[in-house]
Amino acid sequence: MDRVILTIDDTLAFWDDTVEDFVFDPTHAQRRSLVAQGVSGALTPGQLDALFRYWYGDQWQLGNDDGSKYVVLGVTQRPAAADEALDGLPHIIIDAAGAVRAAG
Repeated sequence: MDRVILTIDDTLAFWDDTVEDFVFDPTHAQRRSLVAQGVSGALTPGQLDALFRYWYGDQWQLGNDDGSKYVVLGVTQRPAAADEALDGLPHIIIDAAGAVRAAG
């Protein structure tokens, strides 16, 4: 099974009434990595959207109940080597229809 290691840089943005938009400080970003199984090569935009809905929630782009929302600052992808140890990372499966679920 093909495996891709994804590294996602994200941060929380908060609504600012003065500018009437969400604002964020990229210096408070966090970096998380995970393993996507069942994909060949880089994830498509549709697969990335499905991943973000799985990771952050279906309405993630609209914001959270507390007035915050996640902002994805960047995503890097690379194929995992066949002998690479990936035990410490979360694993997801992306099926042929693009649905995302936890592996295992």
